[in-house]
Amino acid sequence: MTDQRPSKFYSPTPRSGSGKEEEPITLPPPFDIEAFAREATGPASDHGPGPAARPSSLKEPEPDSASALLRTIQASAEPTNAQQTSDKRIAAMRECFSFGDYAGALTMADVILAAQPDNLLARDIRAKCRTTLEDVYALRLGPLDRIPSIVTLPKKTGNRAIDNRTGFLLSLIDGAATFEAILDVCGMPRLDALRILDDLVQRGAVAFE
Repeated sequence: MTDQRPSKFYSPTPRSGSGKEEEPITLPPPFDIEAFAREATGPASDHGPGPAARPSSLKEPEPDSASALLRTIQASAEPTNAQQTSDKRIAAMRECFSFGDYAGALTMADVILAAQPDNLLARDIRAKCRTTLEDVYALRLGPLDRIPSIVTLPKKTGNRAIDNRTGFLLSLIDGAATFEAILDVCGMPRLDALRILDDLVQRGAVAFE
């Protein structure tokens, strides 16, 4: 069945008495057909923003990446690990001190104070250990009013060699100064100087008049 619609806008006209049909009268459409065609065939952007043209500020935030999430987990675990390490060191320091291992307790106290300078327990145990060890080394050396003398220069034994502090203490042993005088003028912590002098005596490098 063919389409019988006319291709032009017209209004039928009555036949005239002569029997001839008059030409149909063409009427213009009731709108601007060229403007309509431009709007219908123009780019999609001319019809307003679509879903993809939303402002960037309205985009949903992207989820955290795996690396960022891993860093967050590690950061949250670090304080717990640090606290556990500190607790273990404090327990070891207490144990050494209670068993009379003052050198071991002093070492642990120094390690704790390096990380926590205001740790009162470590500071207290450190002070007690140093005082006790000073008394121990002084007792081993005997009366500190004795005058030491150099018998021979100490030889390297294992990992022990003559370091700068040992060499300086040896230079102060002149056959006239007492142990106490050497301790006063050496400028070292008393415990450190006593420990070095005791080591020199034990190695046979220093004797007494």
